[in-house]
Amino acid sequence: MPYEAPTHTVERSLRATTGAKVIAGVDEVGRGAWAGPVTVCAAITGLRRPPAGLTDSKLLTPKRRDALLDVLEDWVTAHALGHASPEEIDELGMTAALRLAAVRALEALPVRPDAVILDGKHDYLGGSWRVRTVIKGDQSCVAVAAASVIAKVRRDRMMADIGEQGGGIEDFAFAANAGYPSPVHRAALEQLGPTPYHRLSWSYLDALPQWRHLKKVRRSEEAMELEKRRPTRLRFLIARTCHPPVRFVPVFDRHQLMPLTPPPSRSLRFTRVPRVPASRRPRAAPRRPPPRTWSASRRRTPARTPRSRPARPARAARAAGRRPRTRSRSSRCPPTTPSVSASVPQVQLIPASAEGALDAAEEAVDLLLDTGRAPGDILVLTTGDPHPWAAHELSFGEESYWAQHDARDDVFYADAAQVQRAAGRPVVVFAANGGPLDAAAGALPVALARAGALLIVCGDAQQINSVLGAGV
Repeated sequence: MPYEAPTHTVERSLRATTGAKVIAGVDEVGRGAWAGPVTVCAAITGLRRPPAGLTDSKLLTPKRRDALLDVLEDWVTAHALGHASPEEIDELGMTAALRLAAVRALEALPVRPDAVILDGKHDYLGGSWRVRTVIKGDQSCVAVAAASVIAKVRRDRMMADIGEQGGGIEDFAFAANAGYPSPVHRAALEQLGPTPYHRLSWSYLDALPQWRHLKKVRRSEEAMELEKRRPTRLRFLIARTCHPPVRFVPVFDRHQLMPLTPPPSRSLRFTRVPRVPASRRPRAAPRRPPPRTWSASRRRTPARTPRSRPARPARAARAAGRRPRTRSRSSRCPPTTPSVSASVPQVQLIPASAEGALDAAEEAVDLLLDTGRAPGDILVLTTGDPHPWAAHELSFGEESYWAQHDARDDVFYADAAQVQRAAGRPVVVFAANGGPLDAAAGALPVALARAGALLIVCGDAQQINSVLGAGV
């Protein structure tokens, strides 16, 4: 198998360090979908040997997931599902909706867990729950892997049932795409508009002018609180020989991927002045414009003596039978810096070490999906070790790997050395996670050319600045 089976290492560690006896694994599905709920599964497995073939649901085929579900539901000690509807996602935002669905799943268990293992880097659960986050927990932890498979299959079946309701909903092919972006899904949206199962606060409506008026604008308390956290800003220089010219913006807030707000201005102190009645106010004389006179003695430059004007060069040349020589536009006007058009992508730098660049890139991808960016709009490039997803898909052959790239249905991970083969996407995430500096310097300009709206660079700030100053 191209992947390793999950273990109980995390569960045993929690038992030894915290004394927890009941441990639940939690995983979500449906975060990047355009339609349908976000679903969270909480599973309690104990320390028994897992069924054969159990791993992250994204690494399994639909047929294998369906076959594994029946075995898992009988094998786990307990499990429960929690959902957050599209209306709740639009109202609360994705992070709060995930928390709501996770709490519903945990509270639906027959016993309250002593500890929770959460897949990912961020603790979106919080509250009174004892949480341990594990990156790639759905591949390394048995309880999280079981929750991943159960949540994925149950939500896919739910979306298939929704797609069979009729009334035009069958045109969206929810049974095939589960509410995620796809060509059929996009075409149905353009023709029929969003259904009651679609999330109306997401950015896909911006590309549908006839349905853009249905978009909901949400600004939650969490977003305003995150906006107040302004980390240290980092600006970097750019060489004048850029082709095409690049517009650099301040470092984005990693929590919400939007430009940082400027610091608040200093408060002004006003002194109260006693009011004077209008009858006691002195009348000022009307202000008259000064006379328009100009004497030679007041001129700053000496007056020129009148002299005869020479003949124009054009007339002299025409009289001699030659073509007059005219000055070029560049000689008449001073050189100006070329203006940056609106189509030039923005560049964001997320400082990270070579070991943490890939994690920072995955965090940026998660936040992009949370803000409504379609998975097919994102391309991730790595300079060092390949992403686990790319390594897994390449094990099935180059043809199958690049077929997923051409389908543009999901986030695509590729090696920076193959950036010439990758097609452009609206967002490109560049992870400088190792490899020679020359390779990053050669791939970064191409990555910028592939980015339609935004280029996110994750890596060592000093190294990236040296590369950018070299002529990107």
